[in-house]
Amino acid sequence: MLYPTHFPPPEVYPISLVNDVAVDNQGGVWFTEHGGNSISYLYPGARRMVEYAIPTGPLSTALWLALAPNGNVWFTEWSSNKIGVVHANLPIPLTLSTPNDYLTIPAGGQANMALELSSQALEWSGEYVYSWPSYNPGDVNVTFSPAQASLNGETSVQSQTVVTVSPHTLPGEYVLGVGFDAGSIRVWDMVQTQVTAQTPTTALITSDPLVLVGTAGIIAFAALMIMWRRGVRRNKAARK
Repeated sequence: MLYPTHFPPPEVYPISLVNDVAVDNQGGVWFTEHGGNSISYLYPGARRMVEYAIPTGPLSTALWLALAPNGNVWFTEWSSNKIGVVHANLPIPLTLSTPNDYLTIPAGGQANMALELSSQALEWSGEYVYSWPSYNPGDVNVTFSPAQASLNGETSVQSQTVVTVSPHTLPGEYVLGVGFDAGSIRVWDMVQTQVTAQTPTTALITSDPLVLVGTAGIIAFAALMIMWRRGVRRNKAARK
């Protein structure tokens, strides 16, 4: 299964360029995003991912990381001459969840999802984002309503999404990431998604009189041609 990361701003880098990977004793996966300028944590069993934006920007060139015995995650910033740390034992202040564990969408089709953004009585604002595990972001499009959210003391807010799959997306198993970008942190919920083959259209049904008359004319002409050919064959057989 391939898990997607966020799409960096195109003026910074076109893809996140995951580099180093380390697994902690809970089975979570820590990794650096060289192009995405983030240190990230994925816990596959819970369908959760968190991306910690590196304050040095727009590109600190974080390449390598190491897990300390106390749980901290240390990393290097190759192009900024720094060493950074993520205090991994601190609780994550935001969570994003959806009741959908699995989506099935035909190529060219759509599906709806509900989202719930929760916080621990902290003030957060940001925008909803999505990710998809392919080099072509046009394979899928996700619209959020509302597109942005603010938590000013509320414990949670609700939103709705519409997932649209391109007719050109190849059928197969994917993982769709739906997330919330609060600037210093991005939280994600990962949804396993099956794209099925597009259902072919087998008939054209219309009430347009011009189309109906044209279609009837073509059918009548074809019938006359068949009858004429049969008559010619009969005449030839009679002469013999």
